[in-house]
Amino acid sequence: MLNDLRRIAKSALLSAIPSPWKRQDILRVAIQTTDGFDAPLWTGALDRQLPDWRDRIELLCVPGDFAFAHAASDADACTTMTLTPALFGHARLKWINGIPAGVNLAELPAPPAGLSVTTSRGIAARSMAEHALMLLLALRRQLPATLQSQQQWTWSQVGLLDPLPDLSELTVAVFGLGAAGSEAARLCKALGMHVIGVRRSAENPHEHCDEICALADFFPVLPRADAVILTLPLSNATRELFAEKEFAQMKPGALLVNVARGGLIREDQLAAALREPRLGGAGLDVLSAEPPARDSALKDCPNLIVTPHLAGNLHRFRPAIAARFARNLDAFLAGRPLEGLLPHDHWPAPPNDR
Repeated sequence: MLNDLRRIAKSALLSAIPSPWKRQDILRVAIQTTDGFDAPLWTGALDRQLPDWRDRIELLCVPGDFAFAHAASDADACTTMTLTPALFGHARLKWINGIPAGVNLAELPAPPAGLSVTTSRGIAARSMAEHALMLLLALRRQLPATLQSQQQWTWSQVGLLDPLPDLSELTVAVFGLGAAGSEAARLCKALGMHVIGVRRSAENPHEHCDEICALADFFPVLPRADAVILTLPLSNATRELFAEKEFAQMKPGALLVNVARGGLIREDQLAAALREPRLGGAGLDVLSAEPPARDSALKDCPNLIVTPHLAGNLHRFRPAIAARFARNLDAFLAGRPLEGLLPHDHWPAPPNDR
């Protein structure tokens, strides 16, 4: 009830504020300036891609959620750090660009017909794949235990000299074969691993995978995999995809790496599997709550590496993100396909007509 009242009050307040837009006859584009993605970044990219954009586009670069929400409500296109359900209800809006590559589809409605949604998917694919491989190799070489010895300034090889199989003897299952997953599969394959790709459909082969498995039928893959890498989007179908049942099915001593979304894993049950120990280790770049609670079940787990959402490193790719947006704006004006487009069949329900 309280949230409903807040939404009604916010809507009434927004409708009472005069429109920030000055012109009706050209394309209106709202950009949320936040976290280093400031106005000069966007205007500089547009100057390079569309030198005459000021004659064709009214651009509003606005900080803050409230000002952006007001501008986006009457825009033709917008760019934001956070996709919200409210954006999908604006009648005029025809294109939403999300700055991050990942989207929590479970928290959003399917886009109506005529609304395109893009993200920065693919721009940081190599970085995410390298990070996933770093976590996998660090766990395999028992880096958490050696770092603990270093912090205590002790010198012990106890439990660290057990023979390891060669990388060429390992089987890795890569869940999600988008840009980041495909690159992770390529790197694993280059190191000699047997790669099983898990995606929505198993119909077609993949150039970097030895086998393909449909996501709906992945359970038999788990006892075969020495390592699992998650690069899936979060949706109703993938939320808590890995929980107690999946951990029990995994090969004893297997490694789990997640560079996608924290909600893919039931974290308290992962903690139990690590402490048992059922799993050999886990490397997480993402958590269900960021930053984690002080009493998180994962705190002080053995053989766990947690990095603070660094794999995609948005800030490193600011110029590339702005350049893609400028190219997409050029394509949007010309009616050409957009880069980083999320296909309608990615969403949990079919789109509704306006």
